[in-house]
Amino acid sequence: MPAPAAVRASVHLTLAFIRITRGCTGGDLVRALIFAGLIDANVGHLDDNPETSRRAAALDPDYPDSLRRPIRAQRIAESLGLPRQTTRYKINQLIQMGLAQEGPDGLIIPSAALISDSFLLGLVDYLAALAAYVAELAPLQAVGLAADERLVDPIWPVSGAAMRMATRHVLRVVGELRDLLGFEGLMEDYVLLGLLHETIAAGGGQITGVSLAEKLGVPRETVRRHLAALRAQGRLEAGAGGFSITASQLSSPPIQALMGRIEGDGARMVRRLRGVGAIVTPTA
Repeated sequence: MPAPAAVRASVHLTLAFIRITRGCTGGDLVRALIFAGLIDANVGHLDDNPETSRRAAALDPDYPDSLRRPIRAQRIAESLGLPRQTTRYKINQLIQMGLAQEGPDGLIIPSAALISDSFLLGLVDYLAALAAYVAELAPLQAVGLAADERLVDPIWPVSGAAMRMATRHVLRVVGELRDLLGFEGLMEDYVLLGLLHETIAAGGGQITGVSLAEKLGVPRETVRRHLAALRAQGRLEAGAGGFSITASQLSSPPIQALMGRIEGDGARMVRRLRGVGAIVTPTA
């Protein structure tokens, strides 16, 4: 059975990364995940080979755009489970904002976008969220961490690799939620992730729609509408204290499979972070 702490920490990391990326891309959820998907497609291949991954461990502003792997808009739409028209519209917004470029071979996030003030400020928050993930789970020896391991400090020499690996983990969590539960919209994914986090964190406790909207940074009416849809599907229950995922749903095979994959993806991320020196054991 998946360890609740490992799942809760991964979901918390995912929600934090989405919130921070939304801040870097104008506040839109879909645009933020497309931006993350483009980054992963452009430079994620660096981590397929451990030696290449180590060489590209730093956030290097001189890393040439010509070495980034472009990706077609259709591929991004397929990877995120988004309608093509919606994906195209959001990509055009990213291009207009200077956060993406499109050439004959496809789309890239240019290096200029990754060293902008807003992204570099966001990077500090990304790395803090990743450090908190490691600090929470290491004492529990979860996801393959040893009790005395931590994120290396200073992290900047390997910040590029840490960001790539954490971004891939977040995209996997979102993709697995869609694949295992059959959701068609990212906002529904996002609301259920928020509920899953709160349900596990509170040991089955409930959260009001207003509080969930504030935590997710989403309009109350939007959250209310998606909570109503999830309740109609039998995925959550309402009580005096608000909403929570039902006990039967939490123990159902799809949710248990989702939680198992999230925990497994966390362990994969930890192995890769350790391999590039981002997770270390402090010396005496």
